[in-house]
Amino acid sequence: MVRKKVPLRYIGEDSTRRRTYETRRKYLMKKVGELGILCNTKACVLVYDEGASEPDVYPSHAEAVAMLNRYKAMPNMPQFKKTTSQEEFLTKCLAKLQHQANKLQSEREDRNIRALLHKAMLGGNLNAEEVARVGCKPGEIHKSLVERIAKTNSQPPVFQSQAPYIFGGAD
Repeated sequence: MVRKKVPLRYIGEDSTRRRTYETRRKYLMKKVGELGILCNTKACVLVYDEGASEPDVYPSHAEAVAMLNRYKAMPNMPQFKKTTSQEEFLTKCLAKLQHQANKLQSEREDRNIRALLHKAMLGGNLNAEEVARVGCKPGEIHKSLVERIAKTNSQPPVFQSQAPYIFGGAD
């Protein structure tokens, strides 16, 4: 039976958070042990408790240190190039979110300028600040329309009759 997805959010109540931490930590330690047995390999896990100075280590501190030192001593093979630290992962996520935010900001600004252009075309008066915001946008829109028209004209028509249709049978 498949377990349902656990929502990742901070548990506010201390006793519930502590109990959840303990059960999940025990489950994780058990699964790492099973994974090591099933795959015939060594596996370790470090779990940092909230406010604790030392992490919980499976199987033991000495074995985990030996495994991690052996892992760090491995040469940079292609399969290890894809491993990322938490800092690298968060940096990539932050860059992706920043790119999305910039894109949304640009789209919002474009919509606002187009709304001002529409207002001006309908005969509305624009103040100096709005005229400055509009700037060279009409030229950009005109240029993109000219490019689109040229691209459309260079393409063949969508429907071209290849051969005349024959009605009736050839007896």
